[in-house]
Amino acid sequence: MILITRPRTEAKALSERLLKNRIVSYIEPMTSFRFYNKKIKYDKKTIYIVASLQSVRSLAKTKLKNKQIIKYGRFFIIGKKVSKSIKVLGCTHIIKIFENSDELIKYLPKIKNKNFKLEYLCGSVVNQEFVSRLSNKKTLFKKNIIYQSKTRKNLSEKCLNLIRENKIKVILIYSVLSAETFFRLLKQKRLLNKISKVKILCLSKRISSQVLFLSNHRLVEYSPTPNESTLIKYLIRG
Repeated sequence: MILITRPRTEAKALSERLLKNRIVSYIEPMTSFRFYNKKIKYDKKTIYIVASLQSVRSLAKTKLKNKQIIKYGRFFIIGKKVSKSIKVLGCTHIIKIFENSDELIKYLPKIKNKNFKLEYLCGSVVNQEFVSRLSNKKTLFKKNIIYQSKTRKNLSEKCLNLIRENKIKVILIYSVLSAETFFRLLKQKRLLNKISKVKILCLSKRISSQVLFLSNHRLVEYSPTPNESTLIKYLIRG
C-alpha cells in the first residue's frame, strides 16, 4: 500500500489514477489551506509568479475581486499542472512556463527589457531559498501571501495502525512542509523505526534532501522530473 501525504483534493485524484493501475493507496494529508479574501493590485509593469495549485485556487475563490489581474495580468508559471489550472481560470497572458524554480531564476537574466517588477503570489509557507534568490536579483520583487498553509496536528489511528502493521510499502511526499510535518508526527509516536524498510518517494531532489536531513532514512528516492505523471510512471515501473 502507498501512503499519500499531499492535500486531499490532489490526493484523491492521484489515488484514483493509481487504482487504475491496480495500486492501492491510503490518503493522509499533512497540510490544509485557508484562502484569504484578498484583492491583488493589478500593475501592467508587474509579472506575477504562480507556483502552486493553491495560489490558483485562491485566485478562483476571489475571481470577481481579481478579474482585472485574471484578464490582463502577465504571468510566469511554475509547473504544468499549475499552468493548466490557471488557463482554465481565464489567465491567458502567460509569458513562460517553467518546470521548476531553478529554471525561472536562470531565465531572468536573459530578459532584455528590464522594465518590469516581479510579484510572487504564494502561501504563508514558501521555498525560502527561491525567495532569497529572487530578492537578490536586480529586478524589483514583492512577495504577496494569498493563502495560509496549516499543518496536521496528529496522525489518524487508521494511518498509525497501517504503519504499525507494516502495511505501508511506499510513502509519497510532495513538499518540504509535508516532510517536516510527517516526520515530526512520527517522532511524537516513536514510530520512525517502523518505516525503516519503507521506500520514501519524493517529488523532487530538494524534498528528498530534507527527508534525509530529518530522518537519516536509507530508502529515499525522488522523481527524475518534478511532476506527478513521471512519479506515477516511476511507481508503476517498480
